[in-house]
Amino acid sequence: MRLNVNALLFNTPYDQPSLAEFSSIHQFDHFDITLRLFRTLGLTAELPPLDPIPTTQLDLLTWLMNHQFAHNQENGYLGLSGFDLTGVDFRDREQLLIWTRYNALEHYAMSQKLAQLQQQAGQ
Repeated sequence: MRLNVNALLFNTPYDQPSLAEFSSIHQFDHFDITLRLFRTLGLTAELPPLDPIPTTQLDLLTWLMNHQFAHNQENGYLGLSGFDLTGVDFRDREQLLIWTRYNALEHYAMSQKLAQLQQQAGQ
């Protein structure tokens, strides 16, 4: 069974350059999940733009809602439940640490489920 989760998703951004790196890696992982959903289940998922992660609070609220939409859709297709990833203030280090962990755990669960489905399908 091949897992396609990027371990860097577990790294909490700590400054602007690390946030930019995380944002890019995170978007790519969502692209990968969406592609694997299509290849494995024939499902087309709508993926809003998630890179870059904005730094203004108002723009971040919109981003968080779009991000939650993507997770809800991907989890729903895979029969998984997830966390509420909308209640975070990226300026609060403790909240960001928790959010990063929950987000990465969802990506891991989705990747694990997709790997199981791909194995069952002989892909």
